[in-house]
Formats: sequence, C-alpha cells, structure tokens
Amino acid sequence: MPETLSIGGGQGPDPVGVTMSVAAVAARTARVNPRLAGLALALAFMAPATGHAAGLINGSFEQPGGAPIRAVLSNNDTTVTGWTAHDSSFSTYYESSGQDGIDAADGTYYVSFGHNGATGASLTQSIDTLLGAIYTLNYQIRLQQGSDPLSGFQVSASTGDSVYSGDATAAAWTEGAALTFTGTGSSVTLTILDSTVGGGGSNLAIDNLRLSSVGGVSGGGAGGVPEPASWALLIAGFGGAGGMLRARRRHERRGLAA
Repeated sequence: MPETLSIGGGQGPDPVGVTMSVAAVAARTARVNPRLAGLALALAFMAPATGHAAGLINGSFEQPGGAPIRAVLSNNDTTVTGWTAHDSSFSTYYESSGQDGIDAADGTYYVSFGHNGATGASLTQSIDTLLGAIYTLNYQIRLQQGSDPLSGFQVSASTGDSVYSGDATAAAWTEGAALTFTGTGSSVTLTILDSTVGGGGSNLAIDNLRLSSVGGVSGGGAGGVPEPASWALLIAGFGGAGGMLRARRRHERRGLAA
C-alpha cells in the first residue's frame, strides 16, 4: 500500500480532508519524465490545502450534563463545555429536560435566558475558520415562561455579521434566523445575546446549534502555508531533482569522454 501524507494543520488523521499518495505522485511523473519526478513531488506540496477548520463545540449543550439540573450561570462561567457565559444578574440557566416545564430541542439539555426579570446576558464561543469559507449557524429557540413580544436573541459573529430572532412567543421549538458569515482564516467569536427590550416579561430558551461551512483555504492565506512535514518533503523533492540532474550530467560527460 502506498504511503499517504496528510496536508494541513488540523488534528488527527487527514485533518483537512486532503490526502496525497506520495508514491503515486512520483510514479506518475516518472513515467512521463523521470528527471522531473522529484521536482513534481516538491511542487505538489506547495499547492493550497483546503478542508475543514475546527467546528462548533457542544452545540446541543450535552456537556457537562448531570440531569436533572437547573444551574445558574454566572459571569465568565465556563460550566457549559465550549461556551462562556457573560451574566452578572443571574438570569441565565443551564437546564435539563423537564425543568421549568419544557424539554430540550435536541438531546437532554438547553440554556435559558431572562430569569429574574433581567436581560442582556450572553453566551460566546470562539471557533477557527478557513479563509473565504462561508459559514452558516442554525439554532432553535422557544418561549420557556411568560410572554413578551419584545423578547428575542441577537446572534452574531465577530466578523460584524448578525441576525435577530425576535418575538419568541411560540410554546414549541422553532428555527431561529440563520447567521451567515465569511471565514477570516483565524478565530471568529460567536455570540448569543438576550437582546430583550426593557425588563422582559418572558424567559427564552435556545438549543441545537449547528454550524456548517462551504469552501475555504487553510493556512490563513490564498496559497496556504505548508506544515513542517510538508517543508521537509518539499526540500527532499528538490534535492532529489537536483541529484537526478547531476547524475545525468555525469552520464553525459562519460559519454563524451568515451
């Protein structure tokens, strides 16, 4: 079986979904021109590497778990895996199905806002993005308690893109307005903000966040940045090409001397 090499900076096997067969590249080129096999191999590793950056963590709030639970999230609280709560008024709760009379939209857990008549709390998470990739964040919201037509969420990305999902008065889980943004090649922060006007007469719940992406280039630039292993193979490829050219010259000199 030919040796394979993963290109890019992700974690685990084939982190960016681009796996090259080193043997196949060299063999294919050697059939056309043996002297350029090493050079072709080197140039192959200079090509852009495309694939997937790190995705959303714990979008259904299933970690840390511990049902039944109804826990207050305080300011800069990281209880919910992957997320940071920003709330100084004790208005945000991490809850399991059955608490406050509703079940989760997906799995067993959800997060609710607007308790104790307070608003303005938020959850944030930073994700790595690919340059130029188009990302879409989907989620579900519902009324938990009370009723207030001015209640709603502002969902945004640090790229400056944002959407508003308002009038969450339905007593059932519904899809919120999808947030679309373009990857920057670096970290982007997602924010879920309880933007209810005034004191708020209802509690809102959110769950089942899903992030999808299309396209993009890894490495933070249009051509990508080779990883150390790629640089090593690139240098080895150029070395191999140089060696073949030197061997050819020695052969030609011997032919002239004969």
